[in-house]
Amino acid sequence: MVEKDLGYCCLCIEIRKGCLLITILNFIVSLFCIVTLFVDDPRLLPQGYNLHTRRLSTYVGCFGLFASLIGLLGVLDGKPGWINAYNYYQYIFLGVTLFAFVSDVISLQNCEAWPFSLESQINFNPALERVASKGLCQYTREAYVCGFLIDWGMRAYFAYVTAWYYYALDAGPSQLIKFSSKFEANLPARYLGEPGQFLGQRDIKSVYGSA
Repeated sequence: MVEKDLGYCCLCIEIRKGCLLITILNFIVSLFCIVTLFVDDPRLLPQGYNLHTRRLSTYVGCFGLFASLIGLLGVLDGKPGWINAYNYYQYIFLGVTLFAFVSDVISLQNCEAWPFSLESQINFNPALERVASKGLCQYTREAYVCGFLIDWGMRAYFAYVTAWYYYALDAGPSQLIKFSSKFEANLPARYLGEPGQFLGQRDIKSVYGSA
């Protein structure tokens, strides 16, 4: 049996394979987040210019180790509920990283005056101290914003792909019985949807007997 065409990821990858790659990539990133916490190197932190949120996204990223496994198994076994649970993690991660980004941008606005402020003598900020001492405040702001937009946009697209696959899988797509995966006798399901979701859940009992 051949699975119906449910769409594509990145315009060229079948969506199921794309979701598998997304969960595997998230698993690898989560391992890196765990290593970052043990090493405690400011250079490895994805967001670290604000002292209050410098490790926030890293902590949430560590939970992705379990969430990505749930998502991976959900894609492999075709379980929409597990995929949806993984999607919720992605939504939370996007919200947390956006909050940390805004906090970092606010801290970077005071970069030039940081070495001369009283707060720099009380609360040591290694990331901001290094940038201010080298006179790279403006360059750091521009590079940080560009890098975040690329990274956050990519993660948002990944969340969209897995959410789309969840909705397509939750509709109960039928399996096609055919000898060639290239043969398509009907229109793709991603355009028309699946009629099975409108039939409802009914218990059908078979009764055998003779008149």
